[in-house]
Amino acid sequence: MRYLFSRASVALYTLALVILSISPLPGPPEAIAFPHFDKVCHFFLYGIFSFITINTYLRQRVRHPYLACVGYVTIVGLLIECIQYFLPYRSFETMDIVVNGTGMLASLPFNVTT
Repeated sequence: MRYLFSRASVALYTLALVILSISPLPGPPEAIAFPHFDKVCHFFLYGIFSFITINTYLRQRVRHPYLACVGYVTIVGLLIECIQYFLPYRSFETMDIVVNGTGMLASLPFNVTT
């Protein structure tokens, strides 16, 4: 548990999220594809991102951990969306930003550190 909530884990998750978000990936298989499937993915990816980040910040006694978490996750999400605007195989979507924020806020109450 100690290694799950470390600055290295936040950095690795951030890197993985950036790579996943800017890579040209195929759509989901038809067996699991449904309307707004990508929004469900955004919700859970940013919920997990926020969960790891807030628990790391609480464990490491970062000053104003909730504000720091919301700021960090929001900035990363906005930067990724802005980068996607310039990629021919990706697109900027305002709804992605809304769902990212919703996933982030939904996971904030779930902290496991004491």
